[in-house]
Amino acid sequence: TVDCVSPSPRRSATSPGINATREEASGALSLAEVEAIFDQEIGDLSTYASDTYSGFLDYHFAAWAPSLDPYVAKFSAGGVPFLTRRFTDVDQRVYYSLTVHVQGSQLVVELISDVATEPHEGGWVDSGDVRHFFQGREPPFQVEGKLYPLHVSRAANLSSVSTIVQFYKALFDVSPNVDHTTSDGTRFIVFGGSGEATDSFSSDVSLQFVFRPPPTSSSGHTTSWFQSYLLESNQAYMTSYKSCWSIWGDDHVAINYPTTTLDVFTSRLDGITNGSGYHVFQSTDRTGAGYPPNSLYLVDPTGWQVQITAAWPDDPSYLPDADYDTGGFDGYCYDFCVDEPEAEPVVTTPTCTDLLEAECPAAANRCGTCVTKAWPRLRTQPSCTGRGHGELILHCDEMRPSTAASTTADATDDAADDDFLCVGDCMGILKSTWAASDPVNTTLYYLMKYLPVESTPDSCPNQICACGSCGRTQMI
Repeated sequence: TVDCVSPSPRRSATSPGINATREEASGALSLAEVEAIFDQEIGDLSTYASDTYSGFLDYHFAAWAPSLDPYVAKFSAGGVPFLTRRFTDVDQRVYYSLTVHVQGSQLVVELISDVATEPHEGGWVDSGDVRHFFQGREPPFQVEGKLYPLHVSRAANLSSVSTIVQFYKALFDVSPNVDHTTSDGTRFIVFGGSGEATDSFSSDVSLQFVFRPPPTSSSGHTTSWFQSYLLESNQAYMTSYKSCWSIWGDDHVAINYPTTTLDVFTSRLDGITNGSGYHVFQSTDRTGAGYPPNSLYLVDPTGWQVQITAAWPDDPSYLPDADYDTGGFDGYCYDFCVDEPEAEPVVTTPTCTDLLEAECPAAANRCGTCVTKAWPRLRTQPSCTGRGHGELILHCDEMRPSTAASTTADATDDAADDDFLCVGDCMGILKSTWAASDPVNTTLYYLMKYLPVESTPDSCPNQICACGSCGRTQMI
């Protein structure tokens, strides 16, 4: 087995759907309103006392850093609140943890290392939690300036422990490698991450679930509430393999199974969920050895989703009408969340140019971002009928060919996502993804300024996309 090992843990991306219908398929609350709840519940990490912790921080991605010193310096200089903890592994080795939350988003990143200078303002506070379970392995080697993926974490209700264990056993035929309970009753369940070739789930990167005792919340929004909200929302939208794949589908972890075909997993899911709770995408390359992959997105008992990438079965009768994944954001104009066809437009005045200039002056700074946000509404105006986002955005001085290269940062919208860490023969966790409503001003800016960023290889041509502004920023 070839481990899925790569220094590329996260990217920012988007697939909002035609007329932003995927983003609007979010349940009673919008994505932005949920992000505001994350802000409220997590609060200012720099003010946390030694015994303060928000369960919303358990929705995170963890990476190994050769040293935490450069990140302490960067976050301190930028005025970014962060949480510092020191913990002892079950093997009695001491490690340091630095956690940050990108305000205005769901994105939480935890950096872990065995190197951290003391003291710094606030110090390294001893934690009752084990922040990562190395399972007897040595810490990964990584050069300065890069990170190495360790685990993806999910919060869940204590009452759902057995449900989650049974679900992953039935779907993946896997049992937890770690089942650890701390002195305060917090329980950790960890799948994968053992480093052993026999680890059929994910040998290198682990998936952990954190079950904390019922917390208190002034707003009433706990992780148990969020778990129920996601489950109810996904249940309402994902009624078949072709139904609406809502915006919460962007909250997912991806796992590659190169030697298994998708029908194995859909058959197991049909026995668990009676055919609901998942969405299937077929690739133009059905072997599963290339990109884009054949994918199955499913809802697990936490309400978050899992993407399984695998080969398409050699059976013409297997889901022949499944949606296609083109592999490029320019083609992500999905209409599976559209309730009914749009009414035929009637041409009236004012002109589309008049509407554009009134809302997004051509010479204004960040005109491109303005047009991207206004486009789903403007395209319904009679005078803008037939004019796509790629045409409308050229209204902006900054987006014309002579200057388009300078506006890369303005061309990312709607989700925080990471690159495929491997394709083909690699097996295990590939990526971790968070939906984000305004990454141009939150996650994209944060990733570019504070964390290692290598490239944006899958953005639309000239940063102009057919269905809203799209792009990816790859962190290494």
